[in-house]
Amino acid sequence: MKGDKDDIKNKMIRIMEEIAWLPPQNEYDELNTDRQTADVKNLSRLTSPAQQHAAKRINSQREFNEAFEMWFGSLGFNDEIKKNKIKIATSVAFISEVLKKNGIKY
Repeated sequence: MKGDKDDIKNKMIRIMEEIAWLPPQNEYDELNTDRQTADVKNLSRLTSPAQQHAAKRINSQREFNEAFEMWFGSLGFNDEIKKNKIKIATSVAFISEVLKKNGIKY
């Protein structure tokens, strides 16, 4: 494949979404808004100062991986019906964008 990394990555995401019969990536634009859902607002209110301090101390790839796994496990995607509400390709693309916005490099 010819092109820059972002172009190749976007092509691969589109291919994965087509294989998974997902709508095109631009239909997920509502994920890129500043508006938070009520569930996310409630979740952000539940963090104590101790939890916030502990989160700020996560400073390595291993700690990030472990924290992400723990956080995702707490979200409620543990039954088959809920598992079908999210897709890996879309999640990876969105997480990649958030990391890039925060200055994290490939």
